[in-house]
Amino acid sequence: MTKPTGAPIDTAEASKIGVVSSWKLLTLLSNLHVVEGDLTGKPVGPFEYGKIKTLFGRHYIANNGYDRIRGQAAIAEGKAEAVAFGKPFIANPDLPTRFFLDAPLTPVDQATLYGGDEKGYTDYPILATLSKSSSLANMNRMDSCSTESYEQV
Repeated sequence: MTKPTGAPIDTAEASKIGVVSSWKLLTLLSNLHVVEGDLTGKPVGPFEYGKIKTLFGRHYIANNGYDRIRGQAAIAEGKAEAVAFGKPFIANPDLPTRFFLDAPLTPVDQATLYGGDEKGYTDYPILATLSKSSSLANMNRMDSCSTESYEQV
């Protein structure tokens, strides 16, 4: 197989494209959740995830290494319909709130990930207090939140 430029497609890319081409026949699939890259952090060669999205033709959920800004950009640019957050959600059980308020994220403790007990899953902090002024400033960016709705949040 070759790319439109004539360059060869590597084996990993060819196999993923082949799988997605086959999956397209399965009309029961409504979305495709793709882990983009290597979960161990090892460098990977260039890969055209957009080609998988195009071949699949339905909802594409991107995952791996996304933060709020990169996730918003992927959706805005049409690269994904949704973005999944794994490790950031483990360390931040209130992740949607933190994203909404642009609050800092708690870093993931790699030593406790998938360790077999509750440590690292039930002991991460949630946002306890926020200044009303900083919260209102973030809500006003949405142009739909008033002071009254803030009081009810």
